[in-house]
Amino acid sequence: MKITNKLGLPQALVDAVSIRQPSDSYSASMLTKSPRQVNLERRHHHEMERDVSDMIWSLFGTAVHKVIEQADPEQALTEEYLTHELSNGAKVTGMADLYEAGKVSDWKTVSVWSYVYFDDAKRFEYESQLNTYALLFELHGFSVRELEIVMLFRDWQKSKAKYNADYPQQQVYPLPLRMWSAEHTERYLLDRTDLFDGYKNVPDDDLPFCTDAERWAKPGKVAVMKRGRKSALRVLDTTEQAEAWMAENGGEYIEQRPGELWKRCEYCDASAFCNQYQEGLHE
Repeated sequence: MKITNKLGLPQALVDAVSIRQPSDSYSASMLTKSPRQVNLERRHHHEMERDVSDMIWSLFGTAVHKVIEQADPEQALTEEYLTHELSNGAKVTGMADLYEAGKVSDWKTVSVWSYVYFDDAKRFEYESQLNTYALLFELHGFSVRELEIVMLFRDWQKSKAKYNADYPQQQVYPLPLRMWSAEHTERYLLDRTDLFDGYKNVPDDDLPFCTDAERWAKPGKVAVMKRGRKSALRVLDTTEQAEAWMAENGGEYIEQRPGELWKRCEYCDASAFCNQYQEGLHE
């Protein structure tokens, strides 16, 4: 991948950015992606570009990992790189941020919106990643009893937390996750690696399209509004629902709120080579 510096930022920032070279192994985080994204990123890695200005938040995440690593708590392992070959020949790798006293923890530097819009799909993504780490630790002789994601909100505001109960009340949010059995995790890894390997020789344009969930797509909504008021009286899925609600509860007009169909694609390095995304933008 080529790292550009369109804003002429200090070379130290450019040097601090690291891009892992593609390999035939599957990382725990890679397995949460779609077959299309994984295959396109691998095939076009040397053609892809990313500007250093778009990678600043990832540097914050790296800084957090370095602080944890340098703390070097006794009887703990930090950023230990582990690998395991599955029965189908695929190699799975993982590197959790911290293993201590039977707990595997991974630290995520994220926006508060990751908390506000947290859903079952995101929970499963975290669960699958952490259970992969857990299996790797177990296979290397370390007992695992707990899994935890620690969310660090980079844009958290104390003033918003004070007046909004739905807003994270602290800048750090530990999230315990459900542990799977070793058999369940192994089955998950076999299924995912078989799926990805099955499309290795499929042409780019014939790869299966990413689903709405894989694209983080959000459908459009319909808001019931009142003049002089900025916020909606009610937000519903369809115009029919909005009109029915207005008939019973009041409101002066309906406002269409467009959805976001390609949200994850905006962060996908392979989007320039993806016919689904490129054609979808011009529909």
